[in-house]
Amino acid sequence: MQCSIRRLSGVLVVELVDREGKRLQILEVEPTAESHHVIRYGEVDAALRHRGLRPLREWSRIDLGEGGWAGSVDLEVVRRESRESYSRWVTRGRGVAALFVIRYPDHLDADELRRRAQADRLLRQERDYQAVMRREMTPRRFLDRYPFSRFHRAVRALERSSEGTQVVSVCVDGSEVHDDDCITAKTSPPPDDPRP
Repeated sequence: MQCSIRRLSGVLVVELVDREGKRLQILEVEPTAESHHVIRYGEVDAALRHRGLRPLREWSRIDLGEGGWAGSVDLEVVRRESRESYSRWVTRGRGVAALFVIRYPDHLDADELRRRAQADRLLRQERDYQAVMRREMTPRRFLDRYPFSRFHRAVRALERSSEGTQVVSVCVDGSEVHDDDCITAKTSPPPDDPRP
């Protein structure tokens, strides 16, 4: 068709398109020394926030050039692929399951990952409890880190005994003696729920 193709040497306009098709010119990008135009999602989002507009996650498409003549990025597809990739990595044990659930609470894998996040939290709590018993972590730090824990009574007892305000007997595994029986991590009742 006898078309000639050459590099764009001028400014590249970046437009955003919402789900209703409304367009907004948000940036003008100057070429680099190698005549490349670099557009970063963070810069586009920052430009939106600077103007007091909706964040990038609420837009549907990025068009490069007026009307998208130089190309476009379908943000819905990018978000979907990112979400599915994140899900795959977290189900393989990489990443933080709790953060995935917060970010994507309605995802198909959210219930499974919510259970995994709960199990991870309980394992961390158990490890930190053992660290308190070995005197590698202070009782106050444990209590601040875990507002609700089945280990609270034992940790509070250890904290009171270390402050010298009350003499508390402690079992071999570090738990509190109650009615001549040791309260272990497994037999410790859960703390009272302070919520109204």
